[in-house]
Amino acid sequence: SYRVRLRFIGKDGRSSEWIERPSIYVSGKTNVPSAVVGITAEADGESLKISWTAHHDLDVDKYQVRLADNTIVYYGASPECYWTPTSASTTTFYISAGDDSGNWSTESSYAFTYVAPTLSGVLQGTPTTNALNLNWSEAAKGLLPVVGYEVRSTDSGWGTAGEVFKGDALTCTVAGADLTLGFNTFYVKAIDSVGIYSNVISLTYLVS
Repeated sequence: SYRVRLRFIGKDGRSSEWIERPSIYVSGKTNVPSAVVGITAEADGESLKISWTAHHDLDVDKYQVRLADNTIVYYGASPECYWTPTSASTTTFYISAGDDSGNWSTESSYAFTYVAPTLSGVLQGTPTTNALNLNWSEAAKGLLPVVGYEVRSTDSGWGTAGEVFKGDALTCTVAGADLTLGFNTFYVKAIDSVGIYSNVISLTYLVS
């Protein structure tokens, strides 16, 4: 609130008594900004670029993007942000606009489904002397590029156990301790540029 006092000063420098007015209350803006619109998402390098239409209200000076678990993905002035996916699943983003009076719009939601690479065909094996040559077809790209393949001797705890091969080739040779008497099953997955795996294909081979 403000208390206003007024007096007059003449050309000769003489002044009147102060005139006081009751306190004047000034209310700031209370209307919230309208909701964010025009939300899109696309691959950009090794990230997902999320963008939206810049707000038409001149006093909107910030945006916030959060996930369903309230993790803040972005807080800033630009109408775009970047996010790195962690799994091939559907993620919902909640975006709001804020003005310089501290008012926030209602949240706009945007659901995005991340597409992982896809392996098709079968895993083929060609036996040689004391070894097995494995080969497979190139994986179809998902949202982001495929950067390599992993071959493992177990499908349990993928990424931590039984690694036989890791690289960008479409073939590998299994030998030695990785090829034992009895039934041997090998599993192949493609991996993209942010570390998300494709579906798995497998081959079981009998060493007698």
